[in-house]
Order: sequence, then structure tokens, then C-alpha cells
Amino acid sequence: PPKRWALKVSDTTAAPESRKLWYSATTLAGAQGSRPKENQDALIMMPCLGGDPGVYLFGVLDGHGRHGHHVSQFVKHTLAKCFDTHEHPLRSAGRIDAPAARMLLATACDTVQEQVHALAGPNPPQCPGAPPGGVDVAMSG
Repeated sequence: PPKRWALKVSDTTAAPESRKLWYSATTLAGAQGSRPKENQDALIMMPCLGGDPGVYLFGVLDGHGRHGHHVSQFVKHTLAKCFDTHEHPLRSAGRIDAPAARMLLATACDTVQEQVHALAGPNPPQCPGAPPGGVDVAMSG
């Protein structure tokens, strides 16, 4: 069955802190010929990024390869932890500081990329549900 999520922001003219946020989306597994494949997608939806109620992060994590579903879930949870542990001010003079937001995202992505490559190493980080022999990340960027 497809995975479903949705996004709707009410009153886009209101200050970000007072907006109500609803979101959803849908993903659908591919197929190989007439045989359906496992849906390897994951989605990250994080309101209040960096503790700022006006900044949100939404992303589709498209799993590929033999362990793509494990990698996409690992990235989802690891990325969320990066933002939980980084306290960066994302506002300057009451406005979103775009360079600070870009730096926060770039730093978190670099950290997650290192962790993904470590999954194939001799002392991999914990990846819930991963097979005992480790995770093949050859198809993961």
C-alpha cells in the first residue's frame, strides 16, 4: 500500500509562529515488470527546525539498492538527531537568517553522509532492523 503524508499551511500572511501547519504526502513502491518492489521511501517532516517555529524541513528520502529501505530510515532518524543536537539561531533582527539555515542543513547532511558510509564499515552505527551482516550502501549517495 502507498505511504501517505500531506502538507497545508493555513493563513500564509500570518506570522510564521501563529500559522497552523497540516501536512501529508504519498509514496508508491515501484515495480520490476509485473512484480511490485518494496517501498524504500522515507519522509522527514520537521517543524520548528533549530527551535524556530517559522522554519520547517521537509524531505523525501528515496531508498535504492538491496538495503535502501534501511538506509532511508537510518538517514531520516540520524538527520532528525542532528537537528535536535544543534542549537543554531536561525533568526537575525526578526528575520530568517538564510545563510545560517543553509549552514545548519549542510552541516547536518555532511554528518549524516559520514554516518551512512560508516554503515558499511567495521564498526557501523546502530541501524534498527538492519541485517546482521551489515548494510550495503553501494547504491546510497
